Amino acid sequence: MSLQRTGSACKLLTHPRGDTTDAPAAVREALNILGIRCFHGFDLWHTSPELYGLWLDVVRAKFRSDSHPPEYTGKGVHCQRESWDRLLGDFGGASDAPCIAFADELRLVYPEAKVILVERDPDTWLESFMEVIGNELGGPTLTLMAWLDPWQLGPLLKVVRISMQGLFGGLSKEHFWANAVRVYREHYAHVKEITPPEQLLEYRLGSGWEPLCEFLGKPVPNQPFPRLNERGAIRKGTMWYLRRHLMKLAGACCVGVGVPMLVSWWIRPTSRYHHGERQTTQIPIVPLRNHGRSQQVYVHYAPFACSLSRLTLPALVLDPALQKYYELNANRYKYFRWTPRHAFFSFIYMGLIPGVLGYIAYKTDGKYEFRGKRKEDTISEY
Repeated sequence: MSLQRTGSACKLLTHPRGDTTDAPAAVREALNILGIRCFHGFDLWHTSPELYGLWLDVVRAKFRSDSHPPEYTGKGVHCQRESWDRLLGDFGGASDAPCIAFADELRLVYPEAKVILVERDPDTWLESFMEVIGNELGGPTLTLMAWLDPWQLGPLLKVVRISMQGLFGGLSKEHFWANAVRVYREHYAHVKEITPPEQLLEYRLGSGWEPLCEFLGKPVPNQPFPRLNERGAIRKGTMWYLRRHLMKLAGACCVGVGVPMLVSWWIRPTSRYHHGERQTTQIPIVPLRNHGRSQQVYVHYAPFACSLSRLTLPALVLDPALQKYYELNANRYKYFRWTPRHAFFSFIYMGLIPGVLGYIAYKTDGKYEFRGKRKEDTISEY
């Protein structure tokens, strides 16, 4: 769906149908050449975070209500022109999810708009849709990343998932394969039904500039009609966006988790055994303040032997990994002396390893994915 506006005055509304396929990509690029910038679902990723709340209000107002009136009377945030003017901003058009889910509302708030329908073979469209979006939309990878990033990726994924589930009745691959073609045809017929004939253009890809420019009242550009591969563009853009967020999350984990764990492990109590009696001492914050002095005792880290008040999450997580190192060190030298190399091992376990994992995930370019049976997502979640 695309609309050309000057301020808040809408002049044109076009509706290329066939989400994430080559046809609407070519039409959107043609509209851009004609001076009509189209809002695509991909532009949600570049939307100001302040608008995510409004997007959520809009999709929830439509798809989470108990009943829908037969006629849209303008009630609700999803039927208010002010809301759509804010959401679409300076764009002159709208296409793809989530805007395709609001054909009635956009016709209501922009009644003077024109509509362009681009039809293609539904089966071909479904294969393209599943390859680019459908196979991953309800998967665990996006769910985990959305949970780790509740400020940007989380709300964005909620908007797309709620709108897609409202359209197709579910987010699993089974729902898409079972309902997508039917929803496609019903949507196409519904848009034709609610649009006056003089405001509707059923565009066939390959017709060139003439019918499009005549319908919009634009001069024919002196260049070939665009031909684009949107599958590759969306896949590349999606992988770039997810990699960027993955690196941000990896850095946040290294700093926000590694540093507190390092500090808490550094200053936590240790259990020492001297002549069969356990002694609890506090490791100094600056280890070298002991001036090289060491106690001739056998050292054994045993967090589960301590009282509950002395147990910490870092101790429970790190002790199994470092237990053998300290035992070997104590058995060899018959004493334990705190040295800077312990801080080095802490950095290896809590800082370097998460960073390396994040870098590996970045270099894999999204080639690896979770396999197996997925649980059906519900609207109440994402």
